[in-house]
Amino acid sequence: MAPPQTCRDTLPAGGSALRTSTACCRTINSAALGSDGHTDRLDLKLSSSDKQLLQQAAAIKGISVAAFVRLAAKQRAAEAIQLDRAISLSRRDYETFQAALAEPFRPNEALQQALNQVQTQPPAEEAH
Repeated sequence: MAPPQTCRDTLPAGGSALRTSTACCRTINSAALGSDGHTDRLDLKLSSSDKQLLQQAAAIKGISVAAFVRLAAKQRAAEAIQLDRAISLSRRDYETFQAALAEPFRPNEALQQALNQVQTQPPAEEAH
């Protein structure tokens, strides 16, 4: 099935109540492309009150609704990614980690053998 071409195409036949309570917002359009020139689109459906809220906020910021939604979405995406990458430790785990960092470095047996092997090899001659 082909994707809908307009917001009206997404509504069921005879869905007049749905039309009055749902707004369709194109969040990215060709007039508001990023500097990288991508033309990908993101369409979403939202309630009329949500659309009015976004319009009001965008007007306060002096930017288009599309730009406002794009900026807000990018900020929330960056926050979500940053939180996902963060490491959370309990107090006990943090203290254990800090204690391990405070200890002097001691190579394990395999690393010590590798270090000994490298130290006993004659230096490689440099090519001129």
